[in-house]
Amino acid sequence: MENKEYTNRNYEVPEELISKTEFYDVKTPVTKILPAIDKYDAVIVKKNNKYFGIVDSRSLYKHIQDSLKISKTEYLERFINKVPKITDSTSIDDAAYYFYKSRVKALPYMKDEKIKGILRRETLLRILLSLNKFKDLKVSDAMTSPVVGIDADASIVQARKIMKNNKINRLVVIKNEKVVGILTNYDIIKKFLKPEEKLPEFKTTTFNLSNFSVSDFMMSNIITIDKDKSLADAVRMLVENSVSSIVVVDKGRPVGILTELDSILSMLSKTNVARNNIIISGLDEETYQYEDELIETLKAFVSKVEKLKNGKVDFISLHVKKFKTKSYDMYVRLGLKQQGIISSHITGYLFDRTLNDLIDLLWKEIKKRKEYSIKRSRDLSNQHEEED
Repeated sequence: MENKEYTNRNYEVPEELISKTEFYDVKTPVTKILPAIDKYDAVIVKKNNKYFGIVDSRSLYKHIQDSLKISKTEYLERFINKVPKITDSTSIDDAAYYFYKSRVKALPYMKDEKIKGILRRETLLRILLSLNKFKDLKVSDAMTSPVVGIDADASIVQARKIMKNNKINRLVVIKNEKVVGILTNYDIIKKFLKPEEKLPEFKTTTFNLSNFSVSDFMMSNIITIDKDKSLADAVRMLVENSVSSIVVVDKGRPVGILTELDSILSMLSKTNVARNNIIISGLDEETYQYEDELIETLKAFVSKVEKLKNGKVDFISLHVKKFKTKSYDMYVRLGLKQQGIISSHITGYLFDRTLNDLIDLLWKEIKKRKEYSIKRSRDLSNQHEEED
């Protein structure tokens, strides 16, 4: 079903690509849906017999990543994601934007005022490939860099601390100076959620974070791709292997991570969905009031960057997350034609100040990258002169 070729005439999401899933009431204990979360990318949740939202593994795990446990008395209502609905009139570009904006693994599909199932993120990527939406894009245009690594013998406690300090969910695992695996925060959480399915060697040990090393939890069947390969080739590897990320290498050395969302963002930057090449995601009912202010701030910053030599901007994206503590988590990615992708991340309590501090951090990183580029050019020039 998902291998059908699509042309640009078929620009809306066809119903035949919609996957089945299960429906639950908001008062269902969350422990009862764990098998369904594994089987499907998301489940539909109803309230008073009407559509209320979805729950996917990401929305579930982010709520429990500190405690690493779920109470049997907790209901689905706490883990709900309110996300846009896909219909048969939704354009493919809009569907891609909804996925990036909500960062979920599947979106609900509605027809005749009823939720029929879900559109999986993997299915969307297959459609984008068939429509040649990744044309002229390279892996280096989309990857997140630099890569953060960890030794295979390090403890899981150390790994989670590194992820938290760097505000990332993935680490490349190194042993004897070679990439041997990849470790994700979600894999750790998933194993701790299901202790009854522990590996045999785990059953004889107290199931505690400090008792296990990175090699106990990492995925060893990693997939790598060269940074100069086409993004279409990378996306094809993602969907054919049913993985959410691959390691990017340069002459065998890990230089970045490419995720499904990275690929979607790079594709969106070339469409009319991004206003002035600006993509904003993560805003909720309260933070939507800042959207126009965010756009103007980012437009002004792009203008400032483009005054630099080789400062042509492909896109800028900002993701905002609001915590119950009234603090804001902001992550910005800037795509430059000459220097690739530069990113910054910050958390703060005042929206305006956090945004300004984030922009300052990004500007410093741009200047730092530019100074390094100039120094490298001078060193290469001096080297050639000496050789002559």
